[in-house]
Amino acid sequence: MELRDAVSEFITYLLENKGYSSNTAQAYERDLIKLMEYIGDDIEVKSIGKEELQEFVNFISKYGLAASTRERIIAALRSFFSFMAEVHELELNPAKLLYMPKKVKKIPDYLTKEEIEKLLEAPNISTSLGQRDRAMLELDFASGLRVSELVNLKLKDIDFDIDFVRVVGKGNKERIVPFGSMARKFLLLYIKEGRKQILKKKTPYLFLNYRGEPITRIGFYKILKNYAIKAGIRKRVYPHILRHSFATQMLQAGCDLRTLQILLGHSSITTTQVYTHVDIKLLKETYEKAHPRV
Repeated sequence: MELRDAVSEFITYLLENKGYSSNTAQAYERDLIKLMEYIGDDIEVKSIGKEELQEFVNFISKYGLAASTRERIIAALRSFFSFMAEVHELELNPAKLLYMPKKVKKIPDYLTKEEIEKLLEAPNISTSLGQRDRAMLELDFASGLRVSELVNLKLKDIDFDIDFVRVVGKGNKERIVPFGSMARKFLLLYIKEGRKQILKKKTPYLFLNYRGEPITRIGFYKILKNYAIKAGIRKRVYPHILRHSFATQMLQAGCDLRTLQILLGHSSITTTQVYTHVDIKLLKETYEKAHPRV
């Protein structure tokens, strides 16, 4: 049986015998059409082996499909060939032992020192909201906080005696992270002046919006985006980029991976190791700019 006819029979089987919804059946059909486009729709199903299917899976893994989409395609292949083995007595199910190649971790974006300086200096600190924004940006970059950690900070979490912030991160795990003199300077300015002007009613939260309520993740994103535009930064700037920039600059300054893991609150050092690739990427860019024979 040719592949196109077998796929058509399989989709009918899903709808009429298995009771699949039309949306689910159509999703399976779209996935199997991808196989037909790759391998040919007139090929005999019995001639398709594991090698051909694995080549197809390797092919779709290179083209930016979401992990969930790739997994669904493999599920469709397995289901289709199980059906063919059962109904048309294929001797072997070639999809049984398919595997998905490990996805290469994307190197995180980060800002250069110059871009960080422009971003941090963008808020107008003569206003209460500008003081808040400068304090948020300085602390976020100084301590490499996740945006959820930043917006959930309370006044009691800041210790100015030793310049540390207490953070409750993923899995409700608590960690203590230091911050530097610039973050201290603008935090104190905001707490002593700007926050008092924004405050409408008593709240333990550190960073407040203009209504006196705790600032949200979306609120912080909008603030950051506006300052990136004001600073003339052409990259896509999003909350996590400050965390990536913190990690990158710490590594460049000689911070070891184990210390960086603790600062970032990563449960596994393998998560932290992605930043070594950032460092290598930067090294290569610097080399290509500097070397006369590149």
